[in-house]
Amino acid sequence: MSHAIARISALIILVGFTAIARADGPATLPPGTVRMIRTTIKDDTGTGLDAYTLLVPADWKALGKITWDTDRTVAPVNVLVHASDADNSEGYSSLPAILCVWSPTMQQYSAQMGGKSQGCPIVKPPSGPIDAIKKFIIPVYMKQIAANYKEISSEELPKVAAAYAPTYNKPGQPAGTIRAAKMRVQYQSDGISKEGEIVCVFLYNKGQGGVVWGLDHITLVYAPQGSLDKEIGKLDLIAGSLQETQKFTRAVDQVTQMLIQKFYTDETAIMQRAAAEAQAQQQMSQEQMADWQSNENARFNAVENYDAGAIRGVVNCYDPNSGNIVQVPDDFTHAWSDSSGEVIYTDDENFNPSHYENGNWTELQPVKQP
Repeated sequence: MSHAIARISALIILVGFTAIARADGPATLPPGTVRMIRTTIKDDTGTGLDAYTLLVPADWKALGKITWDTDRTVAPVNVLVHASDADNSEGYSSLPAILCVWSPTMQQYSAQMGGKSQGCPIVKPPSGPIDAIKKFIIPVYMKQIAANYKEISSEELPKVAAAYAPTYNKPGQPAGTIRAAKMRVQYQSDGISKEGEIVCVFLYNKGQGGVVWGLDHITLVYAPQGSLDKEIGKLDLIAGSLQETQKFTRAVDQVTQMLIQKFYTDETAIMQRAAAEAQAQQQMSQEQMADWQSNENARFNAVENYDAGAIRGVVNCYDPNSGNIVQVPDDFTHAWSDSSGEVIYTDDENFNPSHYENGNWTELQPVKQP
């Protein structure tokens, strides 16, 4: 099963974060520029590795948490990320995925309704991704608004589903159904009337043993009512910048294999072994690299297609300072990075951050994604 399904929910809400390491942004830049800071999400509770990186505006706060559930052998890790401005009037969240099992024909499933099987909750699946947002994502992750939100619009996103499908439907494995959707909602939070947009991927795979279903790539972006359309480009830019590190990818693969093979039973020993091997292994195997790159390409393509049927004007550029791909939206047209992890976006072709900032700045160049 795809690495993407490893963002699985333990049915938790947005609490208990670990602060993400970040640098402080200095000087005031001219109009038409946006300063973003590359932040790092560390796996403090397991391997100790840097797990993800994320770009956020320099004056925002970012929080993240990695948790492990080794009872769930095929998908043992949960990832939760939240970034927002100072008063939380606008922000972005990447929420843990949900993986469940169900069978209407097997007696033990109906008898154990609400229990677990192989670490996965036994829950009847929703009819599709829009139904899933209403019945699972909002009640689980947005409990504070579940009783009083207003649905503005909802639609399925076939291009998002098509972008992610290759990461789930692997050669030699049973093909499942992949669908995606977004929902725009209006609600009150922190004394502010807000609009939010929820996006998710819905997985459904029926086999002889029953149904495995899940919700993956769950994101929420929000802003004050009436301003979400204006801010959506910046918020999607943040969403598109979330990237798993290669060492953490290897560690999760290693943990999954050890759990499947029952190589270790002690969670501390598993994490130590996975971290040691990830640190020692200088390069991924060709197969691991291809899988990691496939997942990254799918994520970029999906974010570009959050608007059903329309590609949001974004150019993928390679950042030699971080080794990551950075998205440059048409609103800015140019991006510069330095070794400290900062990225500055601008719509001025004559702008050079070296005239305003110290540091070794490099203008990012477009790359073609396969």
